[in-house]
Amino acid sequence: WKIIDLDDFESIQTITDLKRIDVCCVDDQVVSNTRTLLNDLLSNVPTIIFTANKDLFEYSSKRFIKHLNIGHLTSSTIENTLLHALAFLEQKHKLKIQNERYKKLFEHTIDAVFIADENFNIIEYNNSFAKLFKTKYGEISCIRDLFYDYNQFEELLARTKKNGKNKVIKVQMINAGKELFVVNFKLSRINEKIEGVNTYYQGVIEDVSDLELAQLRLIETEKMNYSGKMARLIGHEIRNPLTNIF
Repeated sequence: WKIIDLDDFESIQTITDLKRIDVCCVDDQVVSNTRTLLNDLLSNVPTIIFTANKDLFEYSSKRFIKHLNIGHLTSSTIENTLLHALAFLEQKHKLKIQNERYKKLFEHTIDAVFIADENFNIIEYNNSFAKLFKTKYGEISCIRDLFYDYNQFEELLARTKKNGKNKVIKVQMINAGKELFVVNFKLSRINEKIEGVNTYYQGVIEDVSDLELAQLRLIETEKMNYSGKMARLIGHEIRNPLTNIF
C-alpha cells in the first residue's frame, strides 16, 4: 500500500487525485469538525476514525465509517477494519459497474422503455422512447396522455394492479406531433420503496404500425386476388349457358 501521512486533515486538499484514495484513517483528537470535513472532501471514501469515544460503526450503501476506540486498539482490530473497508469499496465498485451496465441496456434497447411513479408521471425513459414519441425530456409528463383512448389505459391499469403485470396488448397511442400509431404495450408494477416512492411502473412499448400496415396491404391484395378469381368464375359460368342459348 502507498500510505500518505498528513499532519492536518485540511491539507488533504493538496492531493490532486482524491479518487485514488482507498481508505482514510483520521485521528479524531487531532482533527476538528471531522464529520464536516469527511462529508465535504471524502464523501465516497471508506473512513476509519480513531476516537476516545466508544466503538461505533456506520454503514449505508454510500458510506462506510468505523469509529475505533484508541484505548482498545490492537493490530488485529485495525487489520479487520481495513479489510472490511476494502471489501465495502470493492462491493461498491462492482455495484457501480452493474448499474452502468443496466443503464446502457436501458438506454440502448430497441423497444421504447419508460419508468413512471404511482401516478404514472414519467421519471425516466430511453432513447427509443424519445424517438418513437418525438419528444424531448419534459415535453411528456404522464403516460396517460399518450393513449388515444383513455378507456384502454384504465383497462390496462386495472389488469396490472390485479396481476402485477399485464399481457402484451395492442393499443393506439399518439406522439408529441399528434400522430396516431399502433403499439404492443406491456406494463409491470414494481413494489419497492425508493426515494420515498412505494410503487413504480415499468412499461415496454413496441411500435407495430408498419406491421399493421403491411398486414392491411396483404389483406387488400388477397381481396383483389379473390375478386379476380370470382370475376373469372362468374364469367365462365355465364358464358357456358349463353353459348348453348346462342
